[in-house]
Amino acid sequence: MARMTKKERVRAALDGRDVDRVPVSLWGHDFLREWSPRELVAATLDGYRDGDWDFIKLNPRATYFAEAWGNAYERPTDQRQPRLNAVAVSEPAALAGVRPVDGRGGVFADHLYALRLLLDEVGDEVDVIHTLFSPLSVAAQLCGPRTEFLDYARANPPGAHSAVAAVASTLSDYAVASLAAGASGIFYAPLTWASRDTCTEDFYREFGRPYDLQLAERDPGRPVQRPSRLPEQQHD
Repeated sequence: MARMTKKERVRAALDGRDVDRVPVSLWGHDFLREWSPRELVAATLDGYRDGDWDFIKLNPRATYFAEAWGNAYERPTDQRQPRLNAVAVSEPAALAGVRPVDGRGGVFADHLYALRLLLDEVGDEVDVIHTLFSPLSVAAQLCGPRTEFLDYARANPPGAHSAVAAVASTLSDYAVASLAAGASGIFYAPLTWASRDTCTEDFYREFGRPYDLQLAERDPGRPVQRPSRLPEQQHD
């Protein structure tokens, strides 16, 4: 079989067709270089070029979704996760205060810009997949680093639904913006909330699945075109 390009290889594998070899990629966190679009892109390109991977998953800092709603983190000085300093939701009643935010502004704008910078660097050479956390996982982050959301949701089910719905609305807009910016697809991450070690199936069926489907059904499979040039951005 003739040697395939990276994109040909990935698409053939997704279609169940023969490939010249199995497509491979790998990603991880560089906790010191995740704090500006240009640093993130540089770290991503280093990993991609060192491994000669078949596709790129843009892997931003895991805290930025929660930052959009007010969680505060301390930037690390070594290769460790940022330390949580403050949460947006500190009690069950506060769930009702979670509202949709601009899925194209703030930290989301930073990461859309990073996506565009990365695409500008790699051109049509390789597919870039953007990362999206699930609405449940983000809403849970707003309550703390562990599983406080379980207790808050039991104490205030309407507030929990309201909070997850607000996050879902925002992330839905952000996902569409990511595809419009040129991402080939979305890497959807429910984190630990898709595990029975974290919650029951009934809990996930109530607070997870409906909002997962809301995102999945938003503009599915729409072909996108990359912008002709990068927009001005002040968050480097």
